[in-house]
Amino acid sequence: SKWQGYVDWEGVAEAGIDFAFIRVSDGLDYQDAYFQSNWAEAKAHGIVRGAYQFFRSDEDPVAQAQYLLDEMGPLEPGDLPPVCDVETADGQSPAVIVERVQMWLDVVEEALGVRPLIYTSPGVWGSIVNSPLFGDYPLWVAHWGATCPSMPTGWSDWVFWQTSDSGTVSGVSGGVDTNLFNGAMSDLLAFAYQGEDTSVPVETESATPCPVTLEGQTLIEENGPCARRVGEVVDEAYISVAGGGGHAWWTLADEEAPSFKEGVAYLFDFEAGGSYGVWVHVPDGLEGLSSRAHFVVSHAGQESLAEVDLSANAGAAVFLGSFEFEAGASGQEVRALDSYSQPSDAGSRVSFDTLELGLASYCACLEAGIVETLSCADGAEITRECDGCDWSAWTSCPTADAGGDAATIVTPEADAYEADESHDAGPLPEDGGALGLDGGSAPEGLKVSGVSSSANIVRVQGADGATAQGCATSGLQSGAEHASFVLLVLSGLMLAYRRKRVSSSATP
Repeated sequence: SKWQGYVDWEGVAEAGIDFAFIRVSDGLDYQDAYFQSNWAEAKAHGIVRGAYQFFRSDEDPVAQAQYLLDEMGPLEPGDLPPVCDVETADGQSPAVIVERVQMWLDVVEEALGVRPLIYTSPGVWGSIVNSPLFGDYPLWVAHWGATCPSMPTGWSDWVFWQTSDSGTVSGVSGGVDTNLFNGAMSDLLAFAYQGEDTSVPVETESATPCPVTLEGQTLIEENGPCARRVGEVVDEAYISVAGGGGHAWWTLADEEAPSFKEGVAYLFDFEAGGSYGVWVHVPDGLEGLSSRAHFVVSHAGQESLAEVDLSANAGAAVFLGSFEFEAGASGQEVRALDSYSQPSDAGSRVSFDTLELGLASYCACLEAGIVETLSCADGAEITRECDGCDWSAWTSCPTADAGGDAATIVTPEADAYEADESHDAGPLPEDGGALGLDGGSAPEGLKVSGVSSSANIVRVQGADGATAQGCATSGLQSGAEHASFVLLVLSGLMLAYRRKRVSSSATP
């Protein structure tokens, strides 16, 4: 609040603060001059924010609620519900306070569609209200210096707990209040406002994991039995085009990461654990492809995010990387999503095409001594030979006479290779399997779309074993399973104490 003066929100964020409550006003007569700057800066620095109002029982509750709504504006996804700060009777009876607090809560909830919080302490609530009628509203309880907070009448647990009025936080001058949220960071984000559509997309398609063997390559088609479209499928969002296996989809990258609406999940069932390479095929002929398409790889209890430049790899198979997979299925998959991470990529096209897996050290060919032959324009032939794992480089076509054009390949076989957009210049397997990508050079005039290494793995996250500490009450998580610190900026009076509220992310 204004009592903290200027707050260095960059310093607050660097201190590891998770969230902040910011004062709008003290009733109607004392509007907080720092609210708008604090409200904007907290958001800009990635701190989950919430607004509170010091409630005056002797002032119009509807007008107070409306003032908060006007100053705060519409809730944005990730904002916390507003808070009614109840800590003074202002000469009113308990019955009047109950009636007016309820009016404030009703106005805010009807306008925003979220249930507001009530801030109070056991002592204050017992002395000025002592009503059990508000127990279904989330509680932010003030109980400084306690091992666990006592509950005001009507509540059996707490969502936020103000633990002290004299904390120290980088970026804030002087003592500030420290607070705990009763849960992990994921719980805090779930408690925050989710936007107008809070429903979880329904998985409407199913698939059976494809067996992945130790030999050769496994191809999984985006429209085959081992892949499914994720979320609530809207057919109009998936545009069919030619691609690997004759088919691919594209859709618009219209969701800011990590959100998504459209996407394809490719499911695996590994014969044996080990390191496997993953390639994604990109259809040819599509304009406006994303330069940062998102692929999430779930493997051996970890999750890796790879960003792929689709626009630079049309007609190629892009190497996402090598990943350790466990034997069996166990939720191991790759998801291609319609999200974007840079504003410049919003509205670009994302393609969903064939996915390919194979041992990270797989062979391009399997039988030593096999020779492949292609014809040059003048009837000469070029060859390459398998050494049991890799192809040699192609021999060269004869050079044309001086002043003439270079020799080119004109045979029907070459036309077939030209149409092969997903692999090397080797023969396509008849059984629908995959062929190893060629590392040799191609003869002039022959199109070879090999592996692209433009994928960038930007995040690898292990299984969630993180824990936090805090205090548990009835119905809450216990011990090390919950409670993360927060930042809170407040002001006013409570039991004759000056109000300054901020909290840190250190464990208690």
